Amino acid sequence: MKRLFLFISLSLVLSACIPGRAPLQAEPKVDIIPLVFSLQTENTLIEKFDPPGAGSNLEMKVEVLVQNPNSFAINLREIDYQIDLADTNIESSKLEPNYYIRAYGELPLSFKVNTSVAGKSRLIKAIARAFTGANIDFKLKGAIVFDSLTHEFKSSPDTLVSGQIAVRNEVLLPLMTVDTEATSIYLLRADAPVIKLVILAQNPGEVGYFIYGQEVNLNIDGDIMMTQDIALNALPANQTSNIELFFYPDMEYLSDSLKEKLNAALSGTPIPFSLTGDILIDVLGIDTYRAEDGWNVYGSVFNLNP
Repeated sequence: MKRLFLFISLSLVLSACIPGRAPLQAEPKVDIIPLVFSLQTENTLIEKFDPPGAGSNLEMKVEVLVQNPNSFAINLREIDYQIDLADTNIESSKLEPNYYIRAYGELPLSFKVNTSVAGKSRLIKAIARAFTGANIDFKLKGAIVFDSLTHEFKSSPDTLVSGQIAVRNEVLLPLMTVDTEATSIYLLRADAPVIKLVILAQNPGEVGYFIYGQEVNLNIDGDIMMTQDIALNALPANQTSNIELFFYPDMEYLSDSLKEKLNAALSGTPIPFSLTGDILIDVLGIDTYRAEDGWNVYGSVFNLNP
């Protein structure tokens, strides 16, 4: 009995000395260096701007170079970002590029904006001044999420890049043609002819503006018939607008030659005409450009229903 008791006691002591299997917790330590964003100024541009009355729309692009300074590859998953232009927020969105960047690698990234600027008068004036050579400040702010094979990293919102933005194009003169199917001459009454000219004005540039004319001549077959001003017309960027012009010649003051030509046109005979004079281009009242002899339009006019 004593031996059995000794064996049992010894077994209990040995059992108490066996190590347990408690779970182990390990947190790997990694030195994480934030991603570096560098502004690519040559590709950061205001690409298109239509002022109020011509669309109130802004298109711009911010291009950056994202550098991974870490010794391990990462996957850039998302960026919650905000773009401020002239201290005004114009875009708040999320970009989910899901781009792989190797250790110490880099890649380009673009943030594109297509937004209305209606009602933002301070911003509109700042953008318009940029087309006359003034500087316009912007900021790209954001919070970043990226991960490696084993970990996910999140940054707090911060300024990623800031600087001054340029414009892609300058103001380009409109291209003028005559809408021959809509241009005509007709009588309001027996002694009151009306000449209706419809001009197709194409703005080939990325800047919307307004055009008008002062002392523009209507020439009929080489002779000046009338001189009048042309009212303000909106020309949105990259679009064609119809400009309707009405002339009311006073038959009493016309030469016999001009009367004869008008009567021929009223009878259905095409008579050559031209518009000559300077075009004035107004970019939101910030600056005005004068294009000498810009109203250089040629065509023919006749009564469509003689």
